[in-house]
Amino acid sequence: MKKIFITAALIVAGLSATAQVAPVNGGAGHFRFGYANYQMKGMNNWLNDRYPQLKNDFIAIGGGGYGIINNLVIGGEGLGARGTTVTKDTLSITPVIGSGMFNLGYLVYHRHNLLVYPMIGIGGLGASFRFSEVDNPGSATNHVKAEPYNYSCGSLVLGVSVGADKFFMFGEEDGGISVSLKAGYNYALRNGNWKKDNLETGGPNVNLSGFYLTLGFGGGGFGVD
Repeated sequence: MKKIFITAALIVAGLSATAQVAPVNGGAGHFRFGYANYQMKGMNNWLNDRYPQLKNDFIAIGGGGYGIINNLVIGGEGLGARGTTVTKDTLSITPVIGSGMFNLGYLVYHRHNLLVYPMIGIGGLGASFRFSEVDNPGSATNHVKAEPYNYSCGSLVLGVSVGADKFFMFGEEDGGISVSLKAGYNYALRNGNWKKDNLETGGPNVNLSGFYLTLGFGGGGFGVD
């Protein structure tokens, strides 16, 4: 995971350093949705055989925005991702992961109202795993289900991403609506303390790094000096 992040960061830095684009100023914001893939292997290894195995696939929803000052891109974004609820016998787990990032990048391509910009970011990630008991048709009718509870932890995150935004301008104006495609990878550093509901407890030493691909819809504008 660390090698993937370092390689991607070097590519982003190289693209930014070699870009030759006329100075652009502006900004945009987007609502985003798409796919995220977070590593659940460590969590699955920690869970014993009584529990179902978590999947890496998540549905992601979020949003963000950025400003461009002489091709320097400064922005922020938030992304929430809900994983598949998995069940084994009467035990069920639902994973939810959220992240917030501050991003810094550089505009490397501008043509026909298409902007392409790689970015490097830093932020935080929070993961929550909801454990609950579900009905089992074969269980006794007087069985009392245990109360659901959440295991959660946080982590510092480093990120690399590349965004491509296509603008559809309003006539001769410098602004309009835009469609955005963004791919990125978040590298999670050491986790904070685990909590069961609101009480600190022991937990696994897991790496919740992952990649994402999102489609965004929004608007903004820019001008070329």
